[in-house]
Amino acid sequence: MRLDVNHDVVMRGPCEIRVIRGRVSILGLYSDYFILPDDTFSVSSHGDSEIETNCQYINTYPSLGLSNISDMIAMSGGKVVVLGESDAGKSYMSKTIYNTSDQFTYIDLDVGQSSLFLPTFVSSLRETKLWFDTPLIFTETFFFGDISPSRDPKRHIEISIKLVENEKNVIVDTDGWLKGGGEVHKRDLISQIDPDYIICMGEETLKLVPKGYSQRILLVKRRNLNKKPKSLRQRKRRQAYRRYFESSNLLKPSNFGRRFNGGRTSCYDARVVNGLLVGLILGDKVVGAGQMVLDEDIGIRTPVAEFDDFVMGLVSLDESWRERRLF
Repeated sequence: MRLDVNHDVVMRGPCEIRVIRGRVSILGLYSDYFILPDDTFSVSSHGDSEIETNCQYINTYPSLGLSNISDMIAMSGGKVVVLGESDAGKSYMSKTIYNTSDQFTYIDLDVGQSSLFLPTFVSSLRETKLWFDTPLIFTETFFFGDISPSRDPKRHIEISIKLVENEKNVIVDTDGWLKGGGEVHKRDLISQIDPDYIICMGEETLKLVPKGYSQRILLVKRRNLNKKPKSLRQRKRRQAYRRYFESSNLLKPSNFGRRFNGGRTSCYDARVVNGLLVGLILGDKVVGAGQMVLDEDIGIRTPVAEFDDFVMGLVSLDESWRERRLF
């Protein structure tokens, strides 16, 4: 299959791609051979190229210029915020920029569809290239405790800023909560981050940009791809929980979560304590996630080897890793 340098080929896996001639990139990464997961992706050609593949072909589109934007930002540096609706391509854009340069920190603020760690957390990553699957790793993380920032928008921004404030070159991947209170949330987030670039994935996101930032906008045209059904989002979250907790040990904490964030009550219904997600703390840092187990005593199931305290969240998991949001 020949590729045009001015067009991107959209495909779907699981599949393989072998580059027969030229240079080809996916998510800003170059290789002669790609193994793709069950996901939709774009293949970009950088010259006269030809590939051999068993991927499902979806369509060919005029290039969105993602590689040009990535190269420009990688050269200039700075703080970048990516805005867009759900399934607008925010994470794809963010990963492409991050993978293009070794000088950027990737920050994931989407507590529902995390690109780095588990849902309910905001996280950052440095020095590790990103592919499609959630790697369940982080350089730094904070526990939000729910799968939507709408639960506590102010606190979501507070912990998000902690990830950004000491970074010089950073790409910030945001969530798709744009309507209602989401508009105010995104404007407040942008104002506090004060980014050098605001990448708007679609014209509908331009209204989210505060006054005075119009000269920092990079508008990327949205492709009309099918939105992922809610059931697929839920399945991906369940898979992430299962992967993270499958090699856990059951530990008995020495104290009962002295630290509470956002003024949350400590009065939890016993029926939901069993399976409750918690953020684990060692010293002053969040070091991972745990799941409470209610037996004769309180225990915490986790792959984390050491922690000295924990914060209780607002999401509980059943035996099939399905979420139950509290209150």
